[in-house]
Amino acid sequence: MNLDYKLWPFYDIIVGDKYIIGIIRAGNMRAYAWHRSSGRFLGEMTPYGKGPGEAINTSSAVFIDDSTALLFDMGLSRATIFRLSPDGFFFDDVIDTAIWSSGTIHYAWKNEGWIYLFNQSGGTIDTYRIIILDKALDPIKKCLPRKHNSFAMFESYVISGDRIFMTDELYHKNVKDIKEELWQVEGRGKLLVSDLEGDLVGRIELPFEELLVDIIPDSKNETFYIQQLGKNAYIMDTAGEILKMFDEGWPSEKYPWLKTSLQTSVRRGKKIYVDRGKEGKLILRIFEYDI
Repeated sequence: MNLDYKLWPFYDIIVGDKYIIGIIRAGNMRAYAWHRSSGRFLGEMTPYGKGPGEAINTSSAVFIDDSTALLFDMGLSRATIFRLSPDGFFFDDVIDTAIWSSGTIHYAWKNEGWIYLFNQSGGTIDTYRIIILDKALDPIKKCLPRKHNSFAMFESYVISGDRIFMTDELYHKNVKDIKEELWQVEGRGKLLVSDLEGDLVGRIELPFEELLVDIIPDSKNETFYIQQLGKNAYIMDTAGEILKMFDEGWPSEKYPWLKTSLQTSVRRGKKIYVDRGKEGKLILRIFEYDI
């Protein structure tokens, strides 16, 4: 898709049925909107400031419905509701995120009509909790995608459909262990599989223990593209069997846009790449692979 505006670099891209929101990685992250079918640029949604409709640091966004967006400001610990139209958007309301969580809302996504907030909090290290909101944005559950311990962190994770795939979970028996950095590691050489309510539903054994930087499931979660840190990339099945190996990651000679595109940071299923394109256009590409 071509988007007629020059903005760079992107931290996250939220693609809705009718609109697209792009969050730009900068000293203070900003949010911008486009009309999807025409590619028309609608403007900056959250100009810098503390007033209604403004933000200090926009961390994430989610579409409540096809024309309503909820934007999260980690700087002011609040969420702002915007209504969008093909001609623009307008500020609707502000919500104090303290009603949902005492920590930072890292990002949000929608599944089966519910809004899921990935809450990032913790002391020396970050822990992650999921807060589930209903259609009225009322919290109905809080949970932690983990095994059984009090604190959890995972170096790599991806949300795909109704599953969270994660690896390199660091867990600690108590806060004292965190402060003393006495880490125990659960997950190296494994993909831990959690449902969206935080319950561990499975493990996928991997044939190596190196740190992973990418986990990208296909649409049916039957295979995975996995990239090791500074090493090989693989396509694997859910039993951990290697179906294909790439010596230097996904072949750039087959996909030359990999050399010019920037991958977004937030991983909801498939990864989105952004390329400046030509004539002032932005081009979005969704990462897909075949065996």
